[in-house]
Amino acid sequence: MEFLTHTFEIVDVPIERFTFRCGLLHRLEADLMARAIWYKGDDFGSARLRAILYEGALSTLTLRIAEALGASGMMRPLGKLMFELLRLFTHISVGCGSRFGPGLVLLHPFGLHIHKTVSASNNLVLQNSITLGGEDDRGPQIGDNVFIGVGARVIGPISVGNRCRIGANAVVMTSVREDHVAAGNPARQIPIQRPQGDKS
Repeated sequence: MEFLTHTFEIVDVPIERFTFRCGLLHRLEADLMARAIWYKGDDFGSARLRAILYEGALSTLTLRIAEALGASGMMRPLGKLMFELLRLFTHISVGCGSRFGPGLVLLHPFGLHIHKTVSASNNLVLQNSITLGGEDDRGPQIGDNVFIGVGARVIGPISVGNRCRIGANAVVMTSVREDHVAAGNPARQIPIQRPQGDKS
């Protein structure tokens, strides 16, 4: 768990190029940039091409199309169908109505369960077997530059602050402050050690 408390490279797409309400193609571009940076450490064309071939790229594409359709009034039933196809073929269960900002990275995304009320901001990285669950029909609100490790459970109407790390198999049921690691069951919070002035 110690490595989680230290600064390490995470996706940091130049998000000023995008907005939370940007169109499908712009979000896909940001997602691809984020994948290239995560896997290859840069955003050059060759890195993007290789990032497409890694596991999770097709799931991200399908999720983005379903998300866009689900946000459109007349196309919402088609969006729900796309989310159902995502569940059947990839074992990723995402509720229609959930929202993800640009720079989404799914790493080996088998077994994701995401409630329809979940809202995530920019540059979210998700590993496999994660639950982002709702309670009383309210789900977590996730900030920028957040990493959630394999098997983690983030449950209820809580917030996860910017630049947080959720450790593997953590069970998080209370809000997590910015620049903290949440680890364990129940999760306890540990400040991330960063150089002074570093907000990456």
